[in-house]
Amino acid sequence: MPSSLPKMSAPMEGPSSPKKKANPMMVVLLIVGGLCVSFCVGGGFLLAYLAPRFQAVRQRSQATTCINNLKTIGTSIGLYAADCDDHLPIASRWMDELRPFEQFGTQMRCPAVRGRQRGKFGYAFNASLSGKQRSKSDSKASIVFDSTLMDKNAFAGLETLPKPGRHSEKQKKFDNVLLLDGSVHSQAK
Repeated sequence: MPSSLPKMSAPMEGPSSPKKKANPMMVVLLIVGGLCVSFCVGGGFLLAYLAPRFQAVRQRSQATTCINNLKTIGTSIGLYAADCDDHLPIASRWMDELRPFEQFGTQMRCPAVRGRQRGKFGYAFNASLSGKQRSKSDSKASIVFDSTLMDKNAFAGLETLPKPGRHSEKQKKFDNVLLLDGSVHSQAK
């Protein structure tokens, strides 16, 4: 059966119809532009997805650094007491008295406060232990803790613990407290 469709012939090649070659620079620009657009759109979604996870990691890191800071302060208090006939620092100048015993110089600031309020400290010394002999005090007494008092050499009682808590992990709020025995515990709110 004869075909009634006309045969298609290949386009003529020759000087009358030259093949156009793509400009390599234009191809590169189109590819880069497409990648940029897709990254911006996709990157926004990725950022929205990852931002809460980065915040959780940062909060966990701050809580861990706070615990380490308090342990270092506990070591400084132990060294101070060893040099001062087993007496604890005077509450109104506790940071100043511990300065010669500091190891790194930055542990007097709670990292959760530092980011929000520069020049503030966020730790307080238990006023009821001011100048007392360490050996005659309860080893489980709270000595330095997260506090709403931000000034250097802040001192008070545990009533100044931040509410609902300065640190958080898995949606639980808590404050860190250094005990006289050198251990740190997290007090949940």
